[in-house]
Amino acid sequence: MQEYTPQDSLVYLNRSVSSQLEVVADLIYEGEEIDTLPENLQNAVSLLDSLRNEIRNEAEHHGAARAAHYSNGVPTSTRFNDVPTTDPDGETYMPEVHTDVHPSGNVRVFSIPTNKEV
Repeated sequence: MQEYTPQDSLVYLNRSVSSQLEVVADLIYEGEEIDTLPENLQNAVSLLDSLRNEIRNEAEHHGAARAAHYSNGVPTSTRFNDVPTTDPDGETYMPEVHTDVHPSGNVRVFSIPTNKEV
């Protein structure tokens, strides 16, 4: 396991956790206008947005918001091709996946289960 600094952890939290909080908020309102949601879900989305903003503000304050590599040289993100996918028109392609890398060098891909057709 690679050694890394507390600042590296902040970089990772800013990139990975902030992105995940945004996805959760999007899943809650799924394209609906936020003010059309029940009050409890509006409050949940607001709280998720506040958490994401707090992480981002701290990262910016400490100069960790735009790092491309951690202090140990590990890149903060990577791209790779996923499994072949066929779209509704019958076109098959290899989708490119962009994911964050933990400062230890571990690639952690978070996926969201879905029942929707591609």
